Parts: sequence; structure tokens; C-alpha cells
Amino acid sequence: MLFFVILAGVNESVPLNEIFFLSADISSFHTTVDSPSGFPLLRHFLIAGYGQWTLWGVCGATTDGKNVNCEKHTPAYPFSPADNFGSHNVPADFSENEDFFYYTSRFMFAFFLITLSFAVFSIFTGLLALCSRLGSAVSSVFAMVSTRNLQIILVYSVLNLRVGGVCV
Repeated sequence: MLFFVILAGVNESVPLNEIFFLSADISSFHTTVDSPSGFPLLRHFLIAGYGQWTLWGVCGATTDGKNVNCEKHTPAYPFSPADNFGSHNVPADFSENEDFFYYTSRFMFAFFLITLSFAVFSIFTGLLALCSRLGSAVSSVFAMVSTRNLQIILVYSVLNLRVGGVCV
């Protein structure tokens, strides 16, 4: 499942076009002004008025919720609506805590990659578990680190949304 989450938005084919981590109505702050942060802007991708953030960028959304018209892919694409669209009419919760959301989304990408690498190591060392107790112990350690990283991502993201005032 981590492969699908990390690769979401890279390709517009099934199942990758059905996965995103946030969908929001961005029709009110869609603009064609160049972004001050240098990240690519979405100029003509709106179909249903929604943008869907993935780890690689923002995509438009079809009426049935699929990613479409994804722009150029950028690793660790920041979640910063004001920078992503060059618009200043975003909700006050985002503009007041812009750095907070920006860095959280950037670190989230790194933690997903770290978690994926430990999960893959756990699978390969799991084969050693068939042969010895040491292989089982090593596989267990990799699996625990992988699970802990995923928990850190989820807990940190939820806490950031609550502290940032988005989820009350």
C-alpha cells in the first residue's frame, strides 16, 4: 500500500489516479500568477473545482474524484495553497501557519520513503526468518521501525492540523 501512496499522482492511470492525501475546493483561489516559491502553478487543470494534493504535486479532480491534469512532478511538494497558486485569498488558518504546513508536508515525503525502505528490508529479511532466529529478530526490528515511522507520520500530521486550527 505504501507504494501506491508514494506513487499517487505520478501517473494518471488506475489505481494511481484514485489516491491522494487531501482534496479541497480551490476554485476561489485559482490564479495564473507565477508562484513566489518557484513551484509549478496549475493554470488550467480545474474540472470540478477541486485540487488533490499528492506527495508529488497538485492534481485536478474529476467529478468522480480521480486525479487528472497533474502538472510537473516535484518530490516533496509542499502543502502551501498560497505558494502553490500564487493567491492570497486562502483561509486565514493556512496563511497564519504557512510554515507549519509547508515543513510538515515536506518531512512527510521523507518519512514515507524511510518507512518504505524499512518495510522492504523487513520483507527481505523475513525470508531469513525461515532459516534462523537471528533472521526473525532482524526482520522484527525492521518491521517495528517501519510501523513506528508510519505512526509518526500519522500522529504528527493530525496534531499539526489540530494545532494549526484546521481541525477543531
